[in-house]
Amino acid sequence: MRARLSKLLPEILLITSLLIYVIYRASTLSFTHDESLSFTIIKGNLDWVLTANNHLLNTQLMSIFSRAFGDSELSLRLPNVLSFLLYSFFCLKILQLTKNRATFLIGIAICLLNPYLIEFFSLARGYGLALAFMTASMFYFLKSSFTSYWNPRIYTRIMLFALLSLASSFGLINFVIALLFISCTKFLVDLRSNPMCSSNSLISVLILLTSLTCVVLAVSRLLELKNLGELYYGIESFRGSVHSLVQASNGFSENANTYTQGLKWMIIISAVVMSIWVFIKKDLSSPFGRMITLVAVLVFGLFLEFWIFEAKFPVGRTALFLIPLLGFTLAHFMARMELGTSRKKTFLWVLTLCLLCLSSVNFLVGSNVSYSSDWNYDAFTSDAIEELKRKTLNRETPASLSCNWLFSPSLNYYIETKNLKLTKTDKSGISSNSDYIYALGNDSVPAGFKRIQSFGDNSSVLYEKLHN
Repeated sequence: MRARLSKLLPEILLITSLLIYVIYRASTLSFTHDESLSFTIIKGNLDWVLTANNHLLNTQLMSIFSRAFGDSELSLRLPNVLSFLLYSFFCLKILQLTKNRATFLIGIAICLLNPYLIEFFSLARGYGLALAFMTASMFYFLKSSFTSYWNPRIYTRIMLFALLSLASSFGLINFVIALLFISCTKFLVDLRSNPMCSSNSLISVLILLTSLTCVVLAVSRLLELKNLGELYYGIESFRGSVHSLVQASNGFSENANTYTQGLKWMIIISAVVMSIWVFIKKDLSSPFGRMITLVAVLVFGLFLEFWIFEAKFPVGRTALFLIPLLGFTLAHFMARMELGTSRKKTFLWVLTLCLLCLSSVNFLVGSNVSYSSDWNYDAFTSDAIEELKRKTLNRETPASLSCNWLFSPSLNYYIETKNLKLTKTDKSGISSNSDYIYALGNDSVPAGFKRIQSFGDNSSVLYEKLHN
């Protein structure tokens, strides 16, 4: 046991460091727009229940942790912080299945050293939870390839974690459908070639029917959201999905278009090469073969939805699940290739070290403890609130506050949780009738207000009304 732990010491130190980073961000980052809308749901506001913002499992866990630990940023984000441990644990378990140190490290570089992906474990959204449960489901899915028969216990775990990922974010619907399709096919093939006992058959049918029922309910919810115009966040091509992830994960420069384009095409070409390799080798039963099958069914489902329902492809945070899938698939592909000669092993280690160095530098450059990439406009909301708290401390009646609509949910979260002497903002935007205005640096502000504080090179500005 001790020898095994010492062998994993570098990975344990890495995960511990990342966990400290995640906890610090969760404790200090301003509460964002979307997090604050979820907060209104747990406080009884029903306006946002039937919206895409309501990530069901995340909202329920926020409610539980709110009652247990209060409404601080860390308390409400704690479910996602804890999910990072689950995600890391199953990442290691999946990569250990390669039985190759070099390919293990390739997976680490992609799955754990991506600054954009790690951000979401510091936020009270469903994406971190979804990644954790998806990875757990993937582990048992790959583990099932080592048994030649249908095992109800393993498939129960596969579908349980898959459904939890779906409850965390409906963006995982295609992942769950792909798993369900492959699981049903496996069950029917095994039932025909190797009849199992009646109890196992009954349990298996219950597992698959329960999973199918949950998927149908999720699809009906998605169709309802589509009719309400809530599924607007997306992009018109799968290539755009890949590009959005590469761009968001690129810590070197927002304008490094050549680098982004090159990496995007490397990923697409690698996916094609791996698919062809599986087809030629007829290697569908190995963990790698199962990975490729799952990804192929998943991507085909995305295209099918686009053609039939005109659904958009996932983009940015809704496409996050593609990052660990790429890491797991590439690691198992490299492990599956015949790299017996010393020259090939040397090439693999050179590739591994290059990827590790590139990922490490990219993470160090791209990570931050100041803002969330998708809601960077909220970086200084808590700072603005502290200034407003100081300004209104001795008031007998609440001061009025108006703002750019982007800031409204976050400001209201702080006004409620800190019991400030401020009236809550609304969606009407900036108003000349308010005592204070919080706006973006390029917003037009009515005459009669003075700038009292600027934040982040004028990215946001706090104004106070001039009184005669």
